[in-house]
Amino acid sequence: PIYKYNASMVNAAWWELDWTAVEQFNQSGLSIIFYTINSLWLYSLYWCADVNTITSSNCQILSSMTSPIYHITPSTYIYICVGNGIFCVFGAMIILKIVYRSRTRRDINSMTSPTTRTDVNNPMTTYDNHQSLYELR
Repeated sequence: PIYKYNASMVNAAWWELDWTAVEQFNQSGLSIIFYTINSLWLYSLYWCADVNTITSSNCQILSSMTSPIYHITPSTYIYICVGNGIFCVFGAMIILKIVYRSRTRRDINSMTSPTTRTDVNNPMTTYDNHQSLYELR
């Protein structure tokens, strides 16, 4: 839509355009001016996106930067996300395995300990395995 106006420059707030629009404008030769970029990370982000011009009220700090703060390629970002996902899955599996083993050990320990019987008439009274049923009555 902007191409039909024969424009050579786009003036937009930093949140108004997505990356596909920035790429399309750069490929078509349109200059983009993003306004009110005051933080270092946002300045670095648009620097890496090859934006021509920005406006800022923090020029003293932004002009002292000689390179972007941090930049990774999209493929590196995907590798980091996939690696993090795999790490989380294995971490969850290890935690579930530990919980399963501790419950299994507790169940085995409860099987080997002497069982107790409860008096039907008085559930709060318990008797050891060694007492006979006749003694309970």
